[in-house]
Amino acid sequence: MENSGITRETANLIRKRYQRIPESGTEEILERVMRFIFDTHDETTLQSLLNNAAKSIHRIFDFNEVTIGLRGGDGLFRYEAFVGLTKDAEKKLREIAYDKKQMTESKEYPGVAVTKYSEFCLSESKPYKVGEEELSYNRPLVLGSGRKAPTEMIEGDYIDIYIYGSKDDMLGWIELGNPQNGTFPPREHIKWLELFSALLGVAIKHEKLSASRRKKL
Repeated sequence: MENSGITRETANLIRKRYQRIPESGTEEILERVMRFIFDTHDETTLQSLLNNAAKSIHRIFDFNEVTIGLRGGDGLFRYEAFVGLTKDAEKKLREIAYDKKQMTESKEYPGVAVTKYSEFCLSESKPYKVGEEELSYNRPLVLGSGRKAPTEMIEGDYIDIYIYGSKDDMLGWIELGNPQNGTFPPREHIKWLELFSALLGVAIKHEKLSASRRKKL
């Protein structure tokens, strides 16, 4: 009887301590990232994978604007998936193609590199070519309006999270702007986003290999 009582207490402790309901913001993010991973098993095309990834990042990390770009067969990097962009901004972004030098060097698109995987591009540095600012932002008229506080994220700011494959092969990038709370994300969110980009890199390679096999059938 005594052992039986201890077993019940142990079972109750386990249920309480390891219940599925998230008990912190970190656990909630982990739960949502896991959900995205499970959902990728049902994706049938690379485009649907990218669309789902953009929507998931928007929901998990509270960015109003999310875009994802990939390297094409010609070696150029183009925007492929969009969340929260106006039709004019999306149309303009679809016209832009970057070469590898533009993706890896900061002369034309200056930014503050945080890690190998993350870069913050600030509005004051004008991280765009002349003419791109006219339509490629949701609110081009407020570009250069000024930053009221160092933590404020304004129109023209964006964060790039780079997507790598094996041997430092850059596959694409995630671009983030206009956070819901108007400030730069916490440090841990950047780490989560870097993990998300790593998982997305694996999924992209897998989907490309699957598409190649299907073509051969």
